[in-house]
Amino acid sequence: MKKTGICFLLMVACGFTPAGGNQHVSATGLFSEQELLSLAAEQYQQVLSSSQPPDPSEKDAQMLQEIAGKVNTAIGNYYTQRKQLSVLKSYTWESRLVNKKFINAFSLPGGRTIIGTGMLDWAQSNSALAVVYAHQLAHVLLGHGEQRLKTALQELMGNKKLSELLTGARASDAKDVFMAAYGAGANVGLLPPFSRDQEIEADRLAMVFTAMAGYNPRETIVFWERMGKLANGPRQPVLVTVHPAPAERIAKMQEEVEGLIRKYYAAKTG
Repeated sequence: MKKTGICFLLMVACGFTPAGGNQHVSATGLFSEQELLSLAAEQYQQVLSSSQPPDPSEKDAQMLQEIAGKVNTAIGNYYTQRKQLSVLKSYTWESRLVNKKFINAFSLPGGRTIIGTGMLDWAQSNSALAVVYAHQLAHVLLGHGEQRLKTALQELMGNKKLSELLTGARASDAKDVFMAAYGAGANVGLLPPFSRDQEIEADRLAMVFTAMAGYNPRETIVFWERMGKLANGPRQPVLVTVHPAPAERIAKMQEEVEGLIRKYYAAKTG
């Protein structure tokens, strides 16, 4: 699919939505939760198969699994405390580090997460990698990918249902749009970046998750400040293209971080 001439705005409601976004999937009429999960599983395997050989080092792969385990447990605890564990009923918590030159990370429906080894140089610490992982999952839990996919299907694909497109001549285009909606794939430029409001929501929820997992939420600010400085560099990370980090976004994190530390991180670390 060509991206020429594609330009539209994503209209997203403001506000923090802790209950998660998957509860409204079927209301769009354009796709069902099961269709998203099935396509996510297929595309996840496609990314894994296309990224090999070689595999990342065993040390790096184990590092991701350790971080993912802590964050996943924190997410489970977060929704359990709010009596909203049903939000996670379809999650498989699969995560892989793949040997990709692009500097990107993304999560798909069902909690399937891919992080390219190119991200390791920029993360620079386990805490920062936890930020990356938690941020991608926060977008999925808040339903941001579904919001973007709905708009893309309406604006780019003639308001067609996802199931119709996947069984027709435009199946490849539909898969590209699906992946782009979640900040994934080689064609992320098909869609505008995640919106300011989506990023602020994901930032806050990710700071909660990392704090509950035992990582200092201040690392979230440090990481995104670092990524923001790279936005105009010669090796602009894909992550920044999809997730812009303007000063106002950093400022919002700075406003909230101390309160989140007292509520979630201090309780975890004593």
